[in-house]
Amino acid sequence: MKVQLWGTLIFAAWTSGQAMAQSANCPDTLLRVLAEYRLHPEFFDYLESGKETFMVRTKDDLSRLEPGVLQSRCNEFNGKFITFGQSLKKLSEQRAILQKRFDDTALSDIKNKSQLNLKLQIQSQKVTEAKRTLFLISLDANHSVTDAFATLTPATKQKIEEQKQQAEAPKAPRMPGMYQGSRWENERKAAADRINITPLEKEFYDTQLGKKIVKDLGGTADFWSYDFDKDELYVSVNNQVSKLRVREEDSGVRFIQTRVGAGFYNPQGGDEKVDELQARGKFLAPKVQKKNEETLFGIKDKSGPAYVNEQMPAGHSHGDGHDHNH
Repeated sequence: MKVQLWGTLIFAAWTSGQAMAQSANCPDTLLRVLAEYRLHPEFFDYLESGKETFMVRTKDDLSRLEPGVLQSRCNEFNGKFITFGQSLKKLSEQRAILQKRFDDTALSDIKNKSQLNLKLQIQSQKVTEAKRTLFLISLDANHSVTDAFATLTPATKQKIEEQKQQAEAPKAPRMPGMYQGSRWENERKAAADRINITPLEKEFYDTQLGKKIVKDLGGTADFWSYDFDKDELYVSVNNQVSKLRVREEDSGVRFIQTRVGAGFYNPQGGDEKVDELQARGKFLAPKVQKKNEETLFGIKDKSGPAYVNEQMPAGHSHGDGHDHNH
């Protein structure tokens, strides 16, 4: 009778498990499945090394599995785990009710006391079997996930890591000009590829232009773009896109201006005279020199912040992936 009843519960778990696995939060629920066995020390005889038989997994660990491999484990174990977890809760509640009735029954009521004791023993056995089932589901899940990690090749691991990084990449705001990159992208470049100074580099904020951005906008750039036809710089600081430009007066004196708001018409901070002795790069160069500037803001030096002003003929590369004639 007990076997038949428990077999019915198992069948119900299997038939409803797949549907529940689809709706369950895949990695979060699977992590609960993997940790479940640790909650049942009464069954540790099944294990070779007790509680520490399997390593503690994290959500970050599971994210390194291929999506299909992870989902198949969720489909296989999450639904059963949820179903038997619900069964255990109901069985435990029923046992608590029987326990209270047994405790409230007088010792002199021998017949009812005996019947309640028998029912309580049967109910306790059901609770134990439900716990054992959850324990075994957890063991199976741990073995399956361990096997999945063991089959990952270095190439697969690299591919998964790249996909994960791509998914985590912040979304760039809409910016005028030609998009040049984000701080997130820049931090993942090799040092050898980060030759030119850009608004994403630490050295940039040692310059007059970088200091003005921090002063006017309250922080450093997370994204930037450049209008090569108008020589206008756009930066996104604290989720606000702003424009910087250089305007030359009739006297020949040049000023850096920061503009914000719709259409970038509103001044932000005071206009700042260009420091001609320190100015390097196409953005700050006088009109007569712009076409001969190699970079927008200067070139990095391995020994520290330094700015190189090399002359190159027209029809050149900015070193930032943008080629055209000026």
